[in-house]
Amino acid sequence: MTALTRFVAWSLVLCAGLYGILRATAIRVWQVPLGDAELAVSLAPALAAGDWVVLWRLTPPRVGSLVVCPDPDDATNWVIGRVIARGGDVVNVERGLVTVNTHSYLGEHTCTDRKFTVVPPGKTEPVELNCDIERVADVLHPRLFSSTPPNTRKFETKVQRGHIFLLSDNRAFPFDSRQFGTVPESSCGETVFYRLVGERGFFDVERRLTYIR
Repeated sequence: MTALTRFVAWSLVLCAGLYGILRATAIRVWQVPLGDAELAVSLAPALAAGDWVVLWRLTPPRVGSLVVCPDPDDATNWVIGRVIARGGDVVNVERGLVTVNTHSYLGEHTCTDRKFTVVPPGKTEPVELNCDIERVADVLHPRLFSSTPPNTRKFETKVQRGHIFLLSDNRAFPFDSRQFGTVPESSCGETVFYRLVGERGFFDVERRLTYIR
């Protein structure tokens, strides 16, 4: 065995060992569920159904994190949303404007692509939404909204102790704590931070190797 061959072999062994340690303690590779149109549209623009993502689980999620949690109504399913409030906070949503306690979350500037198209659940015709960049705590992330929100009903709740409130990045077509309720904070230990590939695989250039905020 040549020196180069030994070097490559040992490098592969070390990489495999490092991945095993990370897999056991810090990360998990997971696919965003397919076949759930309501969940899929709520994740735009950051994620899409079928995305293969890396979940970070070494440190607890914080306000602003995009997290994966067991569905509070069915532990065999998952819910995905951005942590917007913790126990004791008062959340108010009206015409797409989100206020936590006395702080309203507003877009800081437009996205590079100002428009984003989605197909709402149960529909066949696409809808064009606006995209801007919002700051939640110290996390800047893209969100979608409509100038004429389809749901203008006012929502207000106080988050119970030990729970968190999840909010969809797609404010026009959400699937979040307004639908399934707040989630026990102890059950939400995984933060989405990187997309490996989209549903169509590695050659879908726009959806591969992407850092998720």
